[in-house]
Amino acid sequence: MKEIRGTREYGFYTIDYEADCYRFPSVTSVLSHIKDPDLEELKELLGPEKFAEVSKNGADRGTIMHGFLENYCKAMKHFKDKDKALQYMQQKTPKQFEEFFPKTMIDTARDMAYSILNGGFEEELKMPFLIEGLMANFDLGYAGRTDIIFVNQKNELILGDYKSSSKKLDPCCNKVLKYKLQLSAYWVAFEKFYEKKIKEGVIFVAYPDANQGFQKITLSEFEKEIYYAYFEKIFRDCYEFIEGKYKVGMICPF
Repeated sequence: MKEIRGTREYGFYTIDYEADCYRFPSVTSVLSHIKDPDLEELKELLGPEKFAEVSKNGADRGTIMHGFLENYCKAMKHFKDKDKALQYMQQKTPKQFEEFFPKTMIDTARDMAYSILNGGFEEELKMPFLIEGLMANFDLGYAGRTDIIFVNQKNELILGDYKSSSKKLDPCCNKVLKYKLQLSAYWVAFEKFYEKKIKEGVIFVAYPDANQGFQKITLSEFEKEIYYAYFEKIFRDCYEFIEGKYKVGMICPF
């Protein structure tokens, strides 16, 4: 299987591929140009220090949740057995994070991962195809990593991304808009590079309160075309490239 290798620094990926070197902005860097009034309102309400604390706690919790789910998928790919994958996830993940985060946060993140697994992901997943795989759109000039691309029980490829949220998301909110733009960019990059068709994009959203369950937000192929057109416009408004052996992305000053 073809593979892209690269490193990320300051919002850009440096990618070596077929004897050329590329420097592409990440998908999340492109989307950072979209202002989020909800986020600005929360920052004003909480104040800068409290907002930074809440944001860091949420990001840390999300990182650990991703770790649980990534370890499950890696084990599924290796063992091809759900019970062994769960056992590996349970044993491996806490050890990865116990030095850096409190046990209460790790326990909460574990419960969030289980809400996604038990909410249908475990049954839907037949076999992982790409885990935290780097992909790039060499035509437009961006790169990014999606959490998971997997084969479902119908042998269709599904593009998935894990998210954490303190509350249920309104499907029309700015955050979901960004998530769908992000998925559309990964979707197009994957299909161009791997020459394989994705059936659907899925955002798996988990909450710290286990009683809330989880939320599944989908992106159809029809929607993907609309969101990608918007993503491409944002990209072209904010970036330009110097042609040649080394492609260097430059952020416009606005």
